[in-house]
Amino acid sequence: PLGSWHTGSLFAQDDDSSNIVPVDIAGLDGTVSISRDEWGVPTIKAESDRDLFVGYGYAIAQDRLWQMDGSRRLARGQVAEVAGQSQLHWDIYHRSLGLGRAADESVETLEPVTHEYLQAFSDGVNAYIDTHRGNLPFEFLLMNYEPAPWTVGDCLAITRLVAVWLAADSWDEEEYGTLINELGEEEASALFPPIPSTEPHYIFGQSDESELISSNNGKENADVDNGQCEDRTPCFTLNAESPACGWKGDSKGKIISEWFEPLEEIGINGHLNASNVWAVDGSMTESGEPILAMDPHLNYFAPSILYEVVLDGVNINCWGVSFPGMPFLPFGANEKIAWGASNLPADCQDLFVEQLNPENQNQYQVDGQWLDFEISNEQIVYKDNGGIPRSYSLTLYRSIHGPVIYKGAGTCTAMKWTGIEPSDDVTGFRLAMSASSIEEFYEAFRGYHSPAQNVCLIEKGEGGRIAQILIGDVPIRSGYDGRSPVSGIDSSLDWTGYIPYDELPHRIDPPEGYVAHANNIPLGGIKEDGSRPLGASFSSNERIDRIIELLNSNPGHLTFDDMRNFQMDDVDLTARFFVPELLEAIANEAGNIPEGLSGYIDPLSGWDYRLAKDSVTATIYQVWLLKLIQSCMDQGLPPGDSSYLAYEDRWIPILEDYIRGETNLDWLKGDSSAAIDHRLVTSLDQAVGELQSALGPDTINWQWGDVNQSVFPHPSGVENLIGAGSHPWGGGRYTIRVGYYSYISGPPYVNDFGTVFRAVVASEGGSWRIGAVLPPGEGGAAFLPHGMDQMDLWLEGGLREVSYGTSGTESVLSGLLEPLQ
Repeated sequence: PLGSWHTGSLFAQDDDSSNIVPVDIAGLDGTVSISRDEWGVPTIKAESDRDLFVGYGYAIAQDRLWQMDGSRRLARGQVAEVAGQSQLHWDIYHRSLGLGRAADESVETLEPVTHEYLQAFSDGVNAYIDTHRGNLPFEFLLMNYEPAPWTVGDCLAITRLVAVWLAADSWDEEEYGTLINELGEEEASALFPPIPSTEPHYIFGQSDESELISSNNGKENADVDNGQCEDRTPCFTLNAESPACGWKGDSKGKIISEWFEPLEEIGINGHLNASNVWAVDGSMTESGEPILAMDPHLNYFAPSILYEVVLDGVNINCWGVSFPGMPFLPFGANEKIAWGASNLPADCQDLFVEQLNPENQNQYQVDGQWLDFEISNEQIVYKDNGGIPRSYSLTLYRSIHGPVIYKGAGTCTAMKWTGIEPSDDVTGFRLAMSASSIEEFYEAFRGYHSPAQNVCLIEKGEGGRIAQILIGDVPIRSGYDGRSPVSGIDSSLDWTGYIPYDELPHRIDPPEGYVAHANNIPLGGIKEDGSRPLGASFSSNERIDRIIELLNSNPGHLTFDDMRNFQMDDVDLTARFFVPELLEAIANEAGNIPEGLSGYIDPLSGWDYRLAKDSVTATIYQVWLLKLIQSCMDQGLPPGDSSYLAYEDRWIPILEDYIRGETNLDWLKGDSSAAIDHRLVTSLDQAVGELQSALGPDTINWQWGDVNQSVFPHPSGVENLIGAGSHPWGGGRYTIRVGYYSYISGPPYVNDFGTVFRAVVASEGGSWRIGAVLPPGEGGAAFLPHGMDQMDLWLEGGLREVSYGTSGTESVLSGLLEPLQ
């Protein structure tokens, strides 16, 4: 269909995917072709790997140029320049972190081949920009600007921004520090316990992998102020002399002012930490060959936060997905291996409270000496309410611990983080794309730094091997455990190094025949002395326990379809504990049940604990759980600290202890068994009352899918116009099929966080069988081709079959999997 090929030419389907057109790009070594399957997923074919990345850059610019430009602007603190002063606070925040500076400085650390490929990718993006100056995506037209040329540093800025989204420690430390200041160490520790309490239970126990080195965890934190002003405002909040936020102009200006804010909410909700990935070897499967399943969890958006591609070059032949703007694949498969990643919530951030010199605010104290801050000034261009360009002068301070991000009276808080130091964090993924074995993949990441990730992978073929590999720098601390802000005046509290790569708890060829991760602490993460070298802010074990339960449900007979079905599993293991306890409390309170409540009790006794989208009982259970924690916490939480409700992993075990009569919270210790029963029943009555008030008396309107709707907004915030809509969705925080929603608003809830990509990769007869779905679609906007064509498939639990091979293989649709029944 391409006609005659000419050396040095690029042939691409044009933007409406109907015609093949040649594109002149200087410097190509040979011919590059870009073709697309029925779903708009491109296959890039080239005669050299450098040219392959030129084609990749051009193809992704066709689909996602504005999204890429928005992401690099977020990272570099350049959003207000085009979106208005309402976005200035995000520019100040990211400039304060120094993401753009770290990215540009990291360019010099890249291996030559890595730099060559990223430059080629940038050349491809710029070729598209240069040839489409009069036909750019509509967002550029609406906002009246054109994108600057793409650079290698921009690719790295995207990786730094993603690292911010995945890193949660600073949010956790701030919340814990606030609790310490308000309630004292003892009560704060009871409210903010390390999670999970134990490692997941594997059938065959722990393997013989290397032990983690000691990191002196478990020691008490220094008693310090959390480095905030009296009103708990961060230092990047605009002060009285700064331009006021908020648009007062016309409707177009109001729309433009909302650009990017929803995208940055990923950072606000960073502590959610979610993704599932697992792999089984041939001993567990019907085929005798391995299978990998992966479903990363992030905020929903239209366009998708990920991008799918097939690369057909010389040494790089693979399929997978990545974040738009960074071409190397964190999820994918090549000719020999397949891999998927999940966020590893290792503690790689610390907040250091610096004591300021009262006579010189440009100095801070360390070991009894006053040190000078590293000070720099940056000008942030922004548009005022009238659209007039103006400049905001930002003074940046940096201590030996990192950039200053909060200010208080006499103190300021600096963030030390592995993600803001110059480093090569992309070469590992480049090497992984052509790795031919687990050992090669393992070695590829020896020099990788941030963000910390868990990777599960399989080798193709009968008896194919499996592995779980942890990558990224995890600091070693001395004198404190990193859970809350620590004083910066004592250098002995600084990091003393990183856990050596070979001593992280990797699992290769495990005896149980599977590896799995759901953001839980891995085996080897908790030492015999109770210390936690990897940190104390992992996800609780409900999801990983359910995955292990399902994998062991039919050992030796697991199939591709089983894995797909497991990804949609919506059994909530928390309900297995709480519902029987609630029913027992109801029985004990038989004479005191509020009038009209009995009709809502009977369904609980026969419930299967599934958060199915057509379940009314699931809705009642979820709202009851919230009412119970509110009832328990109202007496003891600091006034106005509603943010604690977001830390569900912390308060679920607190509720369990309370019901068992084992609480450590002073204000709940006096509750008798009868008082506990009464609280449980009263919370159920309150939940039903709230649902009746919010949704009406007819329980047909209480179905969980209607109460917990998944929302796919456009980053502009005007999702009603250009988003991918709202959709009934099942699952919850603790189910494999994640359906996370915010408790801050009442029912119905907005579910804006969950599975942004699902895939199953199975070795069958020595070839890959790959099924995948990318909601809402591959395209750049919901109303454009392929903008929403995978939405129904995602909702139904289906996967597209991806035809992937090596030379000469096109990415075409070979059939659909049957939707889940």
